Amino acid sequence: MIGSAVEWYDFYLYGTASALVFSKLFFPDLSPVTSIIATFAAYTVGILARPLGAIAAGQLGDRYGRKPVLVQSLFIMGTSTALIGVLPTYAQAGVLAPVLLTILRLLQGFAVGVEQGGAAVLMVENASARHRGFWGSLVMSGSSAGLLLASGAFALTRALLTDEQFLAWGWRVLFLTQPRPHHRWPGHPGLHRRGGGIRHRPAGGTALGLTAAHRRRRAPA
Repeated sequence: MIGSAVEWYDFYLYGTASALVFSKLFFPDLSPVTSIIATFAAYTVGILARPLGAIAAGQLGDRYGRKPVLVQSLFIMGTSTALIGVLPTYAQAGVLAPVLLTILRLLQGFAVGVEQGGAAVLMVENASARHRGFWGSLVMSGSSAGLLLASGAFALTRALLTDEQFLAWGWRVLFLTQPRPHHRWPGHPGLHRRGGGIRHRPAGGTALGLTAAHRRRRAPA
């Protein structure tokens, strides 16, 4: 749930900044209405990438385990968000600025898709049959927590800074000071191919018997 909240916090930071900042700094040559439309078109790229991330979470989670894959999603999301915080604006880099912004948004959407699907499966696989629905629902509640945190962070920053300070550097602080749960970074020994399929499962098997089916497929003839 904490990892989900952190990733959705980053995801919603971009959404709020799209309305308040990005249309002015990355699409300034367009009319006010057109610049907002262009900004939210870049925002939509992240939403379209989420199903791809969910598919990747299922495939990679079966091969390498849920937790290592979730660690990678946190790394991708955190790196993408931090890079948004140091992007040059249109006035500094021209058309390259919105292009880079769109690419980083694509990575954000992919990462949150990996996290949402992978974390839900991890929770359900490790929960007892009696409480699978409850534990699985906690992952989904992380999205709402991330929205509240992102909205609150923007509201606080706007209240403490002038409009000029906020546009000049205040919004960047939010992207560069994102909360990160403690975890090992990519390349740690836990990331390797395992012949057994799913690593974490309760004694009674996983939801829908996925582990047993996976084991049968890999059993030697």
